Amino acid sequence: MVDTGCAASAVTGRWRRIVPAALCLATLSASAGCTHIAREVVAAQYAAVGAAGLTGERGETHITLTQAWHNPDATGPEKIELSDEQAGETLVGTTKGQFVELGYPEGITRETAGQVVRVLDNAISHVGEQLGLDIGMRLKLTMVRIDAWPKRFRYSATVALREEALAFAIPFVGRSPTVWDLYTDEEVFCLVGCYVHELVEAQLMAPWHRPSAMMDCKVSQCWFFSGQVVYGTRWFRDGFANYAGRLASEAVLAQLRAIEPERRFPLPFCGHKRPLADLAAAGTAIFDWHQYQDDVNHYDACLGLFLLLEHRYGRSTIRRILEEMGELKRPDGPAIERVFDRVLGTSVRRLVRQFTFPPLGLEKIEQGRQGLKILEAGPAESVGARAGVQAGDVITAVDGRRPTDLVGIELAMLAAIDRGRQAIPCTVLRDGATVELLLELRAGEETGKR
Repeated sequence: MVDTGCAASAVTGRWRRIVPAALCLATLSASAGCTHIAREVVAAQYAAVGAAGLTGERGETHITLTQAWHNPDATGPEKIELSDEQAGETLVGTTKGQFVELGYPEGITRETAGQVVRVLDNAISHVGEQLGLDIGMRLKLTMVRIDAWPKRFRYSATVALREEALAFAIPFVGRSPTVWDLYTDEEVFCLVGCYVHELVEAQLMAPWHRPSAMMDCKVSQCWFFSGQVVYGTRWFRDGFANYAGRLASEAVLAQLRAIEPERRFPLPFCGHKRPLADLAAAGTAIFDWHQYQDDVNHYDACLGLFLLLEHRYGRSTIRRILEEMGELKRPDGPAIERVFDRVLGTSVRRLVRQFTFPPLGLEKIEQGRQGLKILEAGPAESVGARAGVQAGDVITAVDGRRPTDLVGIELAMLAAIDRGRQAIPCTVLRDGATVELLLELRAGEETGKR
């Protein structure tokens, strides 16, 4: 019997700036011929290993998932490392929902844990309904109390493949936080986009959920040969998973606003800043992006493609694309592109090649109850700098609507550009006074046209 060891690590440049660039490596050893065959997949997509084919019974194969967060600005200890066994010793209860299982320690009430699970369950269900995705995998979340944020946090958990679940730790500071504390401290809900990204991408990879698992790269190593084959699916997998994560974050926000209508909640943190500008900058290079490349900007660019499709063709079109992809026997990059072309009625590559967009230039922000606080002004030629947005300004409205994040500002710009407008109003608070600015929608040339 072969026991497959698989390590998946979600690595971030900073805490609260999640980059879902994790790798999962599964190896099957043999006694002759090729010594082993390995398939590399992203972030907890261990399901693509095909454990049933390796062992005959999925339940007899386990993997270890590892997540790591890096925050060099933290004032706490240098490093905290935990395993699921160590964290489990501190738990006093577990609450289960349809998609989420939450283990919680002393200080978290069962009521708070239940409310967290319900909100996350509803968000994941919303994603499935909106996109026509039958989500069969689950999230196993373990809450871990810490005294202060460390510079490095590492958590490892062993999961049986038969569980079809992804495991994450949720560290939090404090003794008895409420559901609102967890939200405002960006410890649970503000990472929901990351959780759902991994959940959806793993779903796409799972061979027992799809006739043919959607791989990106395959590595083969024999006595005399070592090489890789690129299937070119990463632009779709990461783009679609990011898009699903954003939908889940929006669903969380809607629920919290319904529960507490008097509160002003920012959008749960997703880590995305400029998907449309990055899409314009990357162009068709996203279609060649594969698992051995670390271009972080392509994450946002691939999300930008799906946001562009939703804006111009509607969310139902994205759902149709996913439905038609379900019929593919070999869902590699070229086959997926052909599905996009057929459903859109135009070449998706041409759409991306012709897309241009002016960079907003405002990346360092702080989400608050009044609006988006600008921590650093953008480059001189960016839209924000030309409008006169300064460090310390709080953006309260763009084109008459309060933005929930920087992506919301980009979407407002895209809507105006596609209607042929040259500028949109931007309202900011500056030193206690309201200031009206104008965002000019140009970048040296005509922008945003199909």
